[in-house]
Amino acid sequence: MSTRTINEPAEGAAHPLAALLAVLLAGALLSWPAFWNGYPLVFTDSASFIGGLNPAGQHWARPIFYSWALWPLHWGVTLWPVVLAQGVVLAHLLWLLQRALVGRVDLGAYGVLVLLVAGGSALPWFTAQIMPDVLAPMLVLTVFLLGFAGDRLRGWETVWLVLLLAGAIAAHLSHVALAGGLLVGVLVIRLLRDGAEAFSGAAPVACALLLAVTAHMAVNAVFIGKASLSPFGSIFMLARSQMDGPATWYLREECPEAGWRLCAHVDRLPLHHDTFLWNREGPLWRAAGLSDPTRQQAQGMTYQREAAEIVSGTLDRYGLQQLEAMLRNAAAQVYKVRTGDGLLSWPEGEPVSRVIAADMPGDYAAYRASRQVEGTLGLDAVNRVHGWALPLAAVIAVLIAAVRADPRYRALIAMVALALLGNAIITGGLSGPHDRYQARMAALIVVAAGAGMVLANARRGVRSGVAGRRVDAEARVAI
Repeated sequence: MSTRTINEPAEGAAHPLAALLAVLLAGALLSWPAFWNGYPLVFTDSASFIGGLNPAGQHWARPIFYSWALWPLHWGVTLWPVVLAQGVVLAHLLWLLQRALVGRVDLGAYGVLVLLVAGGSALPWFTAQIMPDVLAPMLVLTVFLLGFAGDRLRGWETVWLVLLLAGAIAAHLSHVALAGGLLVGVLVIRLLRDGAEAFSGAAPVACALLLAVTAHMAVNAVFIGKASLSPFGSIFMLARSQMDGPATWYLREECPEAGWRLCAHVDRLPLHHDTFLWNREGPLWRAAGLSDPTRQQAQGMTYQREAAEIVSGTLDRYGLQQLEAMLRNAAAQVYKVRTGDGLLSWPEGEPVSRVIAADMPGDYAAYRASRQVEGTLGLDAVNRVHGWALPLAAVIAVLIAAVRADPRYRALIAMVALALLGNAIITGGLSGPHDRYQARMAALIVVAAGAGMVLANARRGVRSGVAGRRVDAEARVAI
């Protein structure tokens, strides 16, 4: 591994102003689906992130941190700055990724990498969306940079990446588990390769994880009254288990003697986990009393105790069957990578439409005229492209890792592979298989392939340059 630090001059390094302009332009390009749509893309959950700033009144199932990050960008006026900021952050990570692998950034090669990611991956469809989903692949790239390229980062860049990683982890509870798994991966790879120096690479990642966990517990302690990382985790596990079967079997065996509120609705089980969680007429909402939006946090906390009892009893009696179901769901999640999952045409009565109309009235006409609302996003064509790009990128990335004995690049491939597997287990196994869960992570395969091609081209250029200088020297001697 090269010992040159990033503070040393590199031949052909981009001028700071050119670098800034390149990253800003790349950020806009990496947000292109929003421009194509005519408005930032929105998911049904976007409503709870756009409108919530008060943790005590925040949606019972979602952390507040992404909402806090959005507010300084949109100010209740327009969502466009959110999309552009997400694009610029991703563009900067790609810039740092190229520098981490090559040692410097060539503007032409950077442009090629950005174009490959913009056209061949699902990342722009998450960057252009008002959801924390895009932070999952950003999390993986940030862990790689901190864990394996610290010597090629400036001091302020390291601080920025630690803060970015902490925010990305805090934005969604699944990211906590994902970051924890990647931290273990960093430690194992660095221990095998560098011995005691492994901890210097893992320390920034561990610091970010600690910050995120502390933030979760502090907010929950102050506003919910319980210093818990996941105050509603048992409810989500109950939703998954009743669909898989074990919790439904357990309830039928224990009800009505157990006296649980859900016993009154056991004849309606099993249900699809999304229906169980989000249908206002479903068993959970009736049993937990979630129909009153002003009291959802309090009612959710009250029902969490019953859900925990049911889940605990289920695992005691049917733990093996639940583990088997989790592994089946995780295996199914691996291959669900279709781009655009959940980008529906939301009618005016849907929460996301109501929130945009109420909080950003100046944006509402553009939102209603968007391709998403009109149902003309063209996602079938996009998925045909991605259907070819993903397997091709996987082959390219593996071949480059095999041929180029570059420890940083192989570490990147290892992080992407670990993220793909871990994400499938966390999201598919514990929540339920959805295309959007794995599509955001599979996009990193294209990033890795593009970065590998940039690395291979840079190495070829270095060899050509050395050979050229050698020929020139021989010619001067001959003269």
